Amino acid sequence: IKVVETSRGSKLKDPEKNNIFTGEFWTGKTSLNLGLIDGIGNADQILKEKFGDKVIIKNFILKISVGLHDFEKKKKQRVRFNIDILTDSNIKPNNNNLASIVNYEDTINKINYITEKKHHELLEDLAENIFDIIFENKIVKKVTLKLEKLDIIKNTESVGIEVSKSRDE
Repeated sequence: IKVVETSRGSKLKDPEKNNIFTGEFWTGKTSLNLGLIDGIGNADQILKEKFGDKVIIKNFILKISVGLHDFEKKKKQRVRFNIDILTDSNIKPNNNNLASIVNYEDTINKINYITEKKHHELLEDLAENIFDIIFENKIVKKVTLKLEKLDIIKNTESVGIEVSKSRDE
């Protein structure tokens, strides 16, 4: 109860009178009227309204130097990159202003550059460098990265990490 009271605060409509905290389940419309939710919609719709359009880079594979083990430092290995970039929904794409979009080709070129430039001991370290690159673009609101080593462990298709970061974190 305290969590809801704290997080919803003044948005709650007279919780005492409306018996909000009885343990009952509320429909979407009733929840909205009571101030328990901000809106009604599906997850895709809400995410689009909150974060905007999505730019995807799917199954981008590079041979890079990554890993803690000595053998990983001596030989490059294949890593698959899957990236979802959510942008500000208030900025409309403009053909005459490339700052109004996330240029996926430019993003790929920058990832190529940082992976050629140095060895990354951890995928997590590489992910942080990629976040830094992508968040240079001011219209980016949220990024989800999935980085997978493709050939490192027998009997697996891949091993790796999936991490997300929002601009306000």
